[in-house]
Amino acid sequence: MIVLHKDHPVYNLPDEPIGTGRYHHNLGDKYYLKFKEHFDKNNLDYRLTYYEDYPNVDGEYFIGRFAHAKEDKELHSKVYYELEKRFDNIWPNKLTYELYDDKPKEMKYIDSIGYSNLVDYVIVNSFEELVDIIKVGDVVKSYGGASSDNVLLITEQKYCDGKELRDLLEQTYAGVDNFFPCIIQPQYKGSMYKIHITNFGVHSKVFNLKQDLSNPLNFGVGNPNVPWLDRHTYTDEDCYGISKDELQGISILDDLIQIKDTMKTPNMTFDIMENKILEFSYIYTPSLPYRDEYGFYNFDTKEFETIKEDQYFLGYEQTNSVIKEFNL
Repeated sequence: MIVLHKDHPVYNLPDEPIGTGRYHHNLGDKYYLKFKEHFDKNNLDYRLTYYEDYPNVDGEYFIGRFAHAKEDKELHSKVYYELEKRFDNIWPNKLTYELYDDKPKEMKYIDSIGYSNLVDYVIVNSFEELVDIIKVGDVVKSYGGASSDNVLLITEQKYCDGKELRDLLEQTYAGVDNFFPCIIQPQYKGSMYKIHITNFGVHSKVFNLKQDLSNPLNFGVGNPNVPWLDRHTYTDEDCYGISKDELQGISILDDLIQIKDTMKTPNMTFDIMENKILEFSYIYTPSLPYRDEYGFYNFDTKEFETIKEDQYFLGYEQTNSVIKEFNL
């Protein structure tokens, strides 16, 4: 028996047409429906469940989208560990779940397994500690969040002042009371690559970052006036799936693949700039930005290839990667 968790409705977003730049708006309940489609097609025995069913469910496999939205996190944090005890095969696995949406833990994990291509960082545990060490040019990230909703850049000396800094943190998705622990990283300028790794191979997209230095909160892909669910600040010209040659030119690609394999997880995404890891997460990206052709590193052939797919193939590949992991 496969137990398939239905997504929290907070992720249910409308489809968006190609070319709008709103790639992440195809998350919604389509995450679990991709699995359901496979199970129905192959006549596999499964049960659809939701939080009211836990922890009193049994089976051989558990698959669920336990993600970062506050409404969802509050629920899955209460049931995950009991589910993990009940199921020998669970996605996300324990290590992946514990590192997800926790940037200080991510940084410490990469350090612990001995990889040197990690961005410099400092973990800060309280507001008072942050005020003592913050300086102009620092990028400050709360432990959790998506689409830069809890990220700020210290653009001016005045934001190092306690009152000004507190006012900034209050405007984030987390708010000042839920911002800590956080991390401080140096500012990088230019392009950021998202490296998507599945059990089939490697894809990537690039963001040409619009760093608005007039507002500390409108940094990266963030916008202080727009909730993370509605952020779509990038067009096809600013964010696109990269070519085979661009993908092959990423010098730390082998290290990223090894980290993913060390975690024993079917899917993983890394944010990198200047060949340094900024953060990582197991993937819920439903698509790559629209492009006629994409670069792909194929694990079966051990070759960099150019593939032609629609923009949503990455979403299905992630589903199939979990299915492959469990031999379903």
